[in-house]
Amino acid sequence: MNYKVIINMPISNHEIPELRELVGWGRRDKDFPTLFKRFLSRNGLKLLKFVLI
Repeated sequence: MNYKVIINMPISNHEIPELRELVGWGRRDKDFPTLFKRFLSRNGLKLLKFVLI
């Protein structure tokens, strides 16, 4: 399968903590959106259900 990675795609504040929780990591909700402001760029890939992977 081919996927399109989007540079600087919009990511909601809740998506990173939810993804971290799904893989068994701590959510660290307080880190977001502060970290988004510090990133020069971010890359993202979402499934058809618009879930960050």
